[in-house]
Amino acid sequence: MQNKPDEEKLEPLARFLRFGHAIKHLPRNRKIKFVDLGCGPTVPFYKFTNKRNVNFDTYFAIDPLINKEASKNYKIKAIKQSILKLIPLPDNSIDHVFASAVIEHVDYPEQILNECLRILKKDGTAIFTTPTTRAKKLLEFLSFKLNLISKELMLEHKQYFTPESLGELLQSSPYPHSVSHQYFEFGLNNLFVIKKL
Repeated sequence: MQNKPDEEKLEPLARFLRFGHAIKHLPRNRKIKFVDLGCGPTVPFYKFTNKRNVNFDTYFAIDPLINKEASKNYKIKAIKQSILKLIPLPDNSIDHVFASAVIEHVDYPEQILNECLRILKKDGTAIFTTPTTRAKKLLEFLSFKLNLISKELMLEHKQYFTPESLGELLQSSPYPHSVSHQYFEFGLNNLFVIKKL
């Protein structure tokens, strides 16, 4: 993945690690309807998956900052809107949703989780990566002291998640689901896979 000129040094590596863990949960034997929630201006996950034989029927890229060039150059359907709003897709229409380092930036994560479950088909999954509570001090040090990760993004962090805290957000969900969890990056990052039942 190419490093943007103004991007801090560790950002591409962190993104690559998050993407590598998430892609393990996507099928390679069929085309999927997919949502990349908070995809970023250049939709890097699309590039990552194309090199790894993930096939898309439809790839929806949702982000308020999505670049026009990305939507011209890739086979995606760009939706330029905040992820704080309702996802403008029908119920039970999507196979998989992915949100990489997104949910810690939103004020209403419960609403985002329920929107993902709403649009997922039965047996579809929502895949989230998000820093753990124990990552907070290290991330702040890497950002504010060493300038190795984005200060701007760090300042946007509203919360950090544990398996328990994410589970609590989903307790009142009207959609039947199961949640699997694993740590990666030495326990500093969470991978949540929420399956609609």
